[in-house]
Amino acid sequence: MLIPGLFVGASPTSFAVDSFKARPGSSDLAAYPNQGLTQKALDVSSDEFSELVPRSYRVNYGKAVVGRGEKDFHKAAQMIRSGRALSHNWCEFFVPRLEDRSVPIVVAQSPFPFFWLLMASKLLFVEEKRDRVSIGWGTADRHFLQGEEVVSVEWDKPGSGDVTMQITSFSKPRGLLAWVAMPYVVLMQRKFVRDSLRKTSNLCRST
Repeated sequence: MLIPGLFVGASPTSFAVDSFKARPGSSDLAAYPNQGLTQKALDVSSDEFSELVPRSYRVNYGKAVVGRGEKDFHKAAQMIRSGRALSHNWCEFFVPRLEDRSVPIVVAQSPFPFFWLLMASKLLFVEEKRDRVSIGWGTADRHFLQGEEVVSVEWDKPGSGDVTMQITSFSKPRGLLAWVAMPYVVLMQRKFVRDSLRKTSNLCRST
């Protein structure tokens, strides 16, 4: 396993992120089973999806109504395209142009103040429909975990009009350090889902 990147400072600089993207392994998808599986998570229940995931992998799932109507749908969709909905004071997403799948998605996570871990993922699919937008990625070789994640927003246009955001992932640790840190990782995965759903909902309501 290739090690993730490290950055010390208030927030990762563009130079640090670009340098990390250029490292060998940042754009190479890690070896794990059922690649592309998260695309099925959009059309089945969380229980049904869990049955499809290999036993050694853990599923993380969250779903909430974040808005209502066409305007909120387009707002939420743009927020996941840009990574804004997924970035917080302890976690930053650097999402490339979605047309260029050769450039990795970089996630910077801060387990301690002024200390950041840079981890790379590879874009797997982008779905753009009139009532649903979704983005899925898989972990690259420079990541502590192996697995996939998908984020989607969907507009129930013919029904309630609600705009729903869903985040689903399956993963397991790579390497000894990741195994030791897994209890912390699980807590942060849950926090990521809660914070992202709440932020998207707040931004839809405030603008």
